[in-house]
Amino acid sequence: MSEQIFFEHDGVRVSSARFVVKGTTYPISAITSVRAVRSKTFPLLAIVLILIGFGILLGGEPTLLIFGLATIALGGCVDNKEKRTLFCCATNIVR
Repeated sequence: MSEQIFFEHDGVRVSSARFVVKGTTYPISAITSVRAVRSKTFPLLAIVLILIGFGILLGGEPTLLIFGLATIALGGCVDNKEKRTLFCCATNIVR
């Protein structure tokens, strides 16, 4: 029976026989449980860009109005495109 690949992306590989992550191989038969955890990231860059944009708008300089609006829009785009990461935590207990 050949090994069937279920998932392979960014150095993580899950097959019918092995789980490989960061160069470390775990046999599927030794993994007793798996849980998924979603990491929560703080959109610091987006907040900074939006605050800079509002600062430019409140500065009152009419020639910088477009630049302030563009900075706010860029902050919104950065927040929407922020990468969400999903981690798999596998327990490998051998007794």
